[in-house]
Amino acid sequence: MADRPFDVAVYVDGREFTSFSILPGTATHDEVVAWGRLHRSGWRRSIVTYAPGILLRAEDFTLNIQAGQVILNKDGVQVVRKIDPEAYVSLQAIILNKKKNQPNKAMETTPANVTIPADAGLAPFTSVSHL
Repeated sequence: MADRPFDVAVYVDGREFTSFSILPGTATHDEVVAWGRLHRSGWRRSIVTYAPGILLRAEDFTLNIQAGQVILNKDGVQVVRKIDPEAYVSLQAIILNKKKNQPNKAMETTPANVTIPADAGLAPFTSVSHL
């Protein structure tokens, strides 16, 4: 685990929103490895199929991080561990650290040159009550 890159995919409403890699030797990679070492106990087997949250994939395992729980798939076995909200926020911050200082592209406006013809007039007013 300590010397392999992690591929991360973040899902929102069941669809992949963004993805990136966490490389060995980075502070983020080291923190993820440290989290794994600190949380070796408290896991229980599960046969439930879980929707993806933050998926962290390595060569031989997948972690699915969700609010309230972390799901580990390794060697054909799935286990789940409950986590409290603070632990979820902390783990989420560790993994998304690579992205936190980058602008949120979804919130950026796209400049557009709009020309309104002189004779176009105004659009009619529509309210919710007209729909």
